[in-house]
Amino acid sequence: MWLLVLLLTGSLLGGVELYWRIGGHLPRVKDDKPLWAYYRQRASSADTQTVALLGASEIQTGFSLETFSKSFPDYQVNQLGISGTGPLPALRDLANDENFRGVIICAINPKTLADKDPRNLQNSFVHYYHTQTTLNSRLNRRWGARLENSLVLLSDRLSLQSCLHAWQGYHAFPGPIERYMTDERELRIDFSKMAPARLSDLHARRLDYFAKNYPPGIYKPAPWLETALRIEPEIEKIQRRGGQVVWVRFPLDAQADALIEKSTPHAEFWDRFVTQTKAITIDCHTLPELATFSAPDTTHLDCRDAPRFTAALLKQLVRKGVLPPSKTLVAMEEKPYPPPLE
Repeated sequence: MWLLVLLLTGSLLGGVELYWRIGGHLPRVKDDKPLWAYYRQRASSADTQTVALLGASEIQTGFSLETFSKSFPDYQVNQLGISGTGPLPALRDLANDENFRGVIICAINPKTLADKDPRNLQNSFVHYYHTQTTLNSRLNRRWGARLENSLVLLSDRLSLQSCLHAWQGYHAFPGPIERYMTDERELRIDFSKMAPARLSDLHARRLDYFAKNYPPGIYKPAPWLETALRIEPEIEKIQRRGGQVVWVRFPLDAQADALIEKSTPHAEFWDRFVTQTKAITIDCHTLPELATFSAPDTTHLDCRDAPRFTAALLKQLVRKGVLPPSKTLVAMEEKPYPPPLE
């Protein structure tokens, strides 16, 4: 009897899984504090071949973990980016972690470097990691994320409640979307799956955000530089332990870049910062190999561009001595774009 129940249950769940996949859905992991805490703990390693990725969603979409792992298989990379936040709280936390001796690759812009807001969402993630997690809870969340990464039917978007709500409102089940989070916290966006009108509207709204948040004169060069350099003692802590910090300005689209340039001119802000920070700096807008990439929605790279962008960025890190030479990286740069998500 029980065997029959198990077979029927398995067949039902398998049918539901197949139905959603035929409809174009992909597994989608819920990104939350417990999952972030797992990777934050993993970054707490005395191994200099540990890499921590910090920043907002641009580093989650633009940095291909698979490309990195294939290029540097002896390294362990941890995605610690958090959407909609500045990276400084997590960087300070790693600086105060005596076990961390690796490399920090940190996505920044003029606004995040001037961040003094104690309400920064990253503070809550750091606090959660130190006060509310245990080894058991982190491992449980990690294995739960792996399961979510394997089964479409575990997506919160396709929960019974979500399906009922969609049916009541639109007389249809939720359709596939272009954004998917993996169990390693990599955010993949396939903009080819977004309707042109919707992408155009998103782009316009994000440009409006830049215009409101980066008005000309929002910062004065001297006070901005003083604030941006307050993180230097933390950088020195990491360097004394044998680690490194790399500031990276990720690609934007041309219009968003123009708004930021008008607000914080390169020569008056970034160029002065570069001469005084002890960290390594990479500006994707000024390097030919990286300047060709553009973000369709102003700030996020398409999932089909991320592997090639990552390979080009890693090449810069090799040139600057942050990472060792990699024959695999050279071979990957010669390959064409990967196919889009199916």
